[in-house]
Amino acid sequence: MKRVFVRGNAVACSNYDAALRASGMEPVFSMDLALADCCDGLLLTGGYDVDPAYYGQANTASVNIDPIRDKEEIALVRRFMELERPIFGICRENRSILSLPSAKTSPLSNSLRIISANPRNLRKQ
Repeated sequence: MKRVFVRGNAVACSNYDAALRASGMEPVFSMDLALADCCDGLLLTGGYDVDPAYYGQANTASVNIDPIRDKEEIALVRRFMELERPIFGICRENRSILSLPSAKTSPLSNSLRIISANPRNLRKQ
């Protein structure tokens, strides 16, 4: 069974827990990022805005920015890209992934697909 790391806890993310289990995967919920290395994939849940500074923009309208979450999730994306393991980002997490220079300037591994609910922002590499 494939293990998928999710930063957070199963209670707060019960919908993700149910969806992963229904798909035959074992979710690993934790705030301990070291546990991510033992996982086959990464799921980044939705939420409030990523700090626009991460993608070179001034903050003109972003709200409820969580600098610790931004830093940790971007570190997770970098790690999973290095390991060439799949990453699935929901909503705000597309911005986390796209904030990395490597996501903008070079092809990503075959395991990473960036998908946005907004077709104008659809980007597949």
